[in-house]
This record gives sequence, structure tokens and C-alpha cells, in this order.
Amino acid sequence: MPNPLRKWTEVSWEPRDLKKRPELTMAIAQIMSLWSRIEFQQTLLLTTILGDRGAPVGVRMYQSLTGTAAQNNVLEAAFTAYGLPQRDEFRDLLQVLKKRARERNAVVHSMWGVSEQYPDSLIAVPTDALALSVADEAWTRSVLKDQGLQIIPGQTPPLVPGSMIYDLRDFKAIARRMVEALSAIEALRAAVIAHRREAHEKLLAQGQRPPAPPPSPLGQETTAE
Repeated sequence: MPNPLRKWTEVSWEPRDLKKRPELTMAIAQIMSLWSRIEFQQTLLLTTILGDRGAPVGVRMYQSLTGTAAQNNVLEAAFTAYGLPQRDEFRDLLQVLKKRARERNAVVHSMWGVSEQYPDSLIAVPTDALALSVADEAWTRSVLKDQGLQIIPGQTPPLVPGSMIYDLRDFKAIARRMVEALSAIEALRAAVIAHRREAHEKLLAQGQRPPAPPPSPLGQETTAE
């Protein structure tokens, strides 16, 4: 786990200085890429559930939703609407994905800097906390100015809440957990495919025609051939 930055330290926030920590910056890119693969696998899972007829419209509606929570609700609704026995497994997986999303957000929505005091690490500052800190500092300067005062030159700036120290082990641990989440999504999709195939073959063996798929939970009506 990354460690909190407990005392102010000189940090360079210039993007070009990130080249001083090439292995760490590459680790950030890897995490971003892994999360994109997780999102892609979730879309493939929905495609598998909806089937050939429901997927073209359903996936477009799914992708138009803003926010991960809304998309996850649609996936869960799809499991329910199609009566898939893997629904509870998907719910458990959602809890894992929420944790991975928080880790991803901490990486993506931070400003990264380099400090000579931490030669094997990167310093992360959440952009929302940084913006609040800048706003508070501007307010403080305004109040002091109204009173004919000013901030003492050379005074140590306040530490931005949520500032963290990441080293290579932290990035690798996040990446490893994301790979595990990816494998879980792929395994769940394989289980859905296997369930569909088994049900289809069972009906054929009994001389029955597989039933028409139910209406798509995303609103598209599907019909049997």
C-alpha cells in the first residue's frame, strides 16, 4: 500500500521531470491499460448475455451511460432478466471491481511529482484536494491583505490532504490485483457461455426448440429466428 506523505517536501510537478522515474511512470501506464481491459471485458460480458440480436443496440445504450455504477446496474439487471445462475457470482465480483476502481481513480486523478527526498518513489496529490488547497490559500492571502499582512516569505506551505508516496511495489500490487479481476471477469463470461451451451444442447437432445430469448433488459425486443 502507498504511504501517506506526512511532512512537506520539495516536489517538482513538471511533467518532464517524470522521466527521472521511467519505471514508475511506465507502471502508471500499465495500470491505466489494465483498467481499460477490465472495462472492455465487462462489455464483452454484456454482449454474451444479450446475444447476437440484443447486443448491437444494448451495448450502445450501455456505453452511453455515464458512471460505472449505472453500467454495473445494467449488467446485474441483465443477469436477472436472463435468469442466469451466475448472478450472485457477478455480485461478488462487483465488490472486487469497486475496490479496483478506487485504486485506479487514485492513480488517474492525481497529479504526480518527483522529490529528491524519495528517489525511488513518486508523489501523488489528488487533483480535487489540490484545487481546494489552492482555493484556501488564495482566501488566506486575501484575508491577510485586508488586514495589511502577508504570508511570511519562505514559510512552509500546508500539506495537501491525501498526498501519498508510491513506489514500484505499490504499482505492481495494484496491477496484480487488476489482472486477478480481469481473470475473474473472463472466467465468469466463460461460465455464462458454458451454461448457455449446456441448456441449448439439452433442449436439442430432448427434441425441443430452444425458446426465444427474453426482451433485452436494455429495452430492445428480441425475437427467435
